[in-house]
Amino acid sequence: MKTELDQAHFLIGAAMPGSGVNLEDELAKDTWMIRRSVEAVLNWYATTAPEPEVQTAAQLAEAILRRSLEERRTRRAQQQGTLFDGFDDDDDY
Repeated sequence: MKTELDQAHFLIGAAMPGSGVNLEDELAKDTWMIRRSVEAVLNWYATTAPEPEVQTAAQLAEAILRRSLEERRTRRAQQQGTLFDGFDDDDDY
């Protein structure tokens, strides 16, 4: 999925009832390169889509995506914190 719209459409479809896709599991795979504006596209669908089902699915997809991105940021911050943990402040380098 190359474009923001492709990603947003997949996420909305996956968030539809009965889709058979577990969106949390898909996003947790870390194989996704989420484009920056996907969240904005989902928000746009959530507020402007004429079908209530699409609005609801877009809202759900946006919430799941936001949670997944925050979890990724937290994991990365924890991993980065361990890079220099073995160094002492008193060492002269």
